[in-house]
Parts: sequence; C-alpha cells; structure tokens
Amino acid sequence: MRKIICFVVLLINGIIAIRLPAQEIDLEELYRKAQFEKIVSIFLPKRFEELTMEHKFLFLESLARTGEGFRAVPYLNGLLSNCEIDDALLTTSGIVYHSIGNFSLSEKFLKKAVALNPENDKALYCLALLKVYQRNFREAVFYYEKAVKADFNRDDNLFGLLIGSRVYESSYNVALIKAHYEKLKSYYKRGENRKGFLKYEKEVNLLNRINGEQLFSTKIPEGKIELPIVDFNSDSFYKCLLLRVDDKEYKVLLDTGNAPGWTIHNPELIDSLSNYFGSKQSTSTGSVEHEFQSDSVIIEKIDFCGLKLFNLKGYYFKKPRENYFDANLNPLFIRDYVVSIDFINNKFILRTPEQFKKDLREIEAALITKVPLYGDQWPFIPVKVNGYAEALAMIETGAEDLSAKLEFAEFIHMPLTAATKEFRQKKYDYHKGKLEVMLGEFLFQRPEVEIWPKRFFDTECGLYDHIMIGPWALEGNYILHIDPVKNEVILQKSGKKAGT
Repeated sequence: MRKIICFVVLLINGIIAIRLPAQEIDLEELYRKAQFEKIVSIFLPKRFEELTMEHKFLFLESLARTGEGFRAVPYLNGLLSNCEIDDALLTTSGIVYHSIGNFSLSEKFLKKAVALNPENDKALYCLALLKVYQRNFREAVFYYEKAVKADFNRDDNLFGLLIGSRVYESSYNVALIKAHYEKLKSYYKRGENRKGFLKYEKEVNLLNRINGEQLFSTKIPEGKIELPIVDFNSDSFYKCLLLRVDDKEYKVLLDTGNAPGWTIHNPELIDSLSNYFGSKQSTSTGSVEHEFQSDSVIIEKIDFCGLKLFNLKGYYFKKPRENYFDANLNPLFIRDYVVSIDFINNKFILRTPEQFKKDLREIEAALITKVPLYGDQWPFIPVKVNGYAEALAMIETGAEDLSAKLEFAEFIHMPLTAATKEFRQKKYDYHKGKLEVMLGEFLFQRPEVEIWPKRFFDTECGLYDHIMIGPWALEGNYILHIDPVKNEVILQKSGKKAGT
C-alpha cells in the first residue's frame, strides 16, 4: 500500500492542518471545502488504532457531519477515556455530540475547548451553529463573527462560509444575509466557479427587491386570530390553510418538515402573487425519491383572511404529481406569535405571547406538557424512547404516524423485524419494531412502527431526527403549541377545556 507522507503538520487554532505532497490529497483543503464524505472514504479502509491523533479527529468529525454520529460515539468515548484532554479533542467531542442531538454536552465540550484556546476557530464556528439549533440567534452571530476573526483561512474556508449562511439566514436580517452572500460571491469568483458566483449574484439581486428589513415577518389584526384548517383529502390528516387569491382557493399544507419555510407548487398561484425569482436550486422532498430543479423565490405578501405574512423566501417547483399541495408553509418560521395547530377542533391559531400566557392559565395543568424546542428549520424536541433511551424527535406535520430511524434504533439495540412493503408499484425493504415515546408527561405507544434508514440530515452538522411524530399521532386528541419566545413546545390533551 502506498504511504501518504506528511512533511509538515501544524496545529493551528485547534484545526490540524496537514500539508501533503502535490500529488497527494490535502485533507485540510477537503475539510475547508466541506467534502466530508471523501474524507470518510479515505479513512474507512484503515484501522482506527493506526491513525494519527489528528487523523482520528478528522475521521470522527467527518463521520458526524455525514449523518453517522452514532458510529463515531464509541471511538470518541475511547479517546476521552484514554487520551490527554486538549482543545482539539474537546472540539471533536462537541461536533460528534451535536450530530446526535445532545446539545448540552456538545456546548459543554465546545466551551471548554474555547476556554483552553480562545482562538480555536473551529470550536467557535461549531458554537455558532449550535446556537442556531438552540434558537439563540443573536449569540449565533456573536460566535460566528469571533470565529471569522480567529480563522486565518477565512476567505478560503467554504465550510465556515456555509455555517455563516446558516447563521445569518436564521437571523432573517436581510442586510446581514446580503453582506454574507457577497462574501460567497467573492469566494466563487476567486475560484473561477462561475456557477457558484452566478447563484449568489442572483440571490443578492433577489434580496435587493425586498421592501423591508426582515424575512418571514407576520402581522395579525389583534392579539389573537383563529383560522379554519382542512384535511388535504378524505384519507389523510395533513392540515391545510385555505388561501383565496383572485376568487380561487388553494390548499397550503402546514408542514413543519419544510426546511426552506415556504415552497409553492401551483403555477396559477405563483402567477397570482407578487413574486421575484432568484437562482435555480436542486430540491428534494420526502415523497419524491429524486432531486429536481426549483427556483429561489420571494413572495412579497400573502393574506390568510387577516393573517398576513411578508417577504416569504423559499422555492418554487411544479407539483411532482397531480395529487399534491398547492404550497407548503412551515409554521416554525413564524417567530412573532405563538402558533397553535389544533388537531381536535381543526383550527390554526396565532396569539401574542401575552395572550397565549393568559389563555394557558385557563387550561387544567394535567392537560398540558412542556418540552424545550430546538432547531431553526425543523422543530426538534427531546423525548425518551422505550423507557430507557434519550432521543431527539421531530414533530413533522407533513409525515404520518410515529416512526423511527434505523441508525438510532440499532444504536439503542431496539429489537427489529425485517419487512417489505409496496408503494407506488415499487417494493421497499425496511424494519418494524415496538415503540414507546415519552413526550414530557405524555406517552405515545405503538406495538409496531416502521423503521427506515435516514434519508435527510443537516449537511453542516449531520443531525437528523431519531423519532418522527406525525399528524396521525395527534389527530383528534391534541393541540400543538409552538412558543418561539420561550422556545417551548406545549402539547395539550383533549379535555373539557381543550378548545381554549
């Protein structure tokens, strides 16, 4: 086997920089370019014990960022037990534990790393991304800007720039997003990447069309508004708002799994709304196996009978099939009001925090449970699975019932049974297993659920939902409240005051 000869190894700011001969692979450059799958493929054939400590860190971090954090945990725990603890090991630990949804332990490791080495730009970048997940968006900007100052390779660090996109996009601040996109334009221009340059040039031009300082701003007439919601069709519990434009009615799915926040699929609808188009994107959706082209778009305003949303930035792509929603709106992107999806009375309710606090006092304590809310694009909550395993669940109103991911199920040694099902004339192999989910004080249990391999994960940190809670689990019995001020999810059972 040909040996890779490293002739300079530098420890800079907690990142191991490896300079290899020109004909060999520059691992540092791969990391900066966010090519984590390639790094994993380089190290997978090797014995972990034979890797240098620097290569062990790179391998575990790259595993985590490719959605394989659970595979990295046993290796990491061995290092934590047997090696000297320095800021590089602490940084790797924070990255791995973020990828499996243990946010408190991730923060503990990363802050210790920064305490040991205040110029550790990798740890600072990771703290910025972690703060996005903890929904502390101002602190995310603070840590990101500290990371940029500490990063000697800031102009050529694509991964750092991608984290910056996530940080500034989650702020909804148009000026901050535009300024950051200008940096990405410069990065791609220096690299003579015309496609990347044109993408961000179009995105900057798109943002220049916005009248206002914020994306996804919301207004309601008073302290509270109630709107009816309908099922998408007779055999589903997909809850839709009705949007009337030019005497036509469109169904907009309330979809907490919609990462962009807003997507539109009906050509008549988009032609009826005031809109601006930006760059073309590759888009994936859960019910379609392949990627397809979409257009970045901003809708100036939509009005759901008094609920007004402004500057909705998202994607437009035509319906992948006839029986599909006209548009999808993620209510998690509404941050000005407490959002309630009432699966008992079929209502969508927005309230000011003060009004919600007042209404909550009138509900019997036994009918509600509260859990922390995490995530900027998807609503993640902590749950306990089968009585013993801590897990991260996503409440996905665009899914179906309870389900679990195979990688998590195997990690906690859940008993599994192989199964096959047919869907749209194709056969799929999957697994089944018994599932109990403790959400706060409420227990959801099924003698058998579907368990599938993960399909989507966060490409910056590798995180995905271990458990999915869909609308079938909530229909007729629960009201889901999302409080963006306290960063809480409140689940309310049916009862004599359930309609409050």
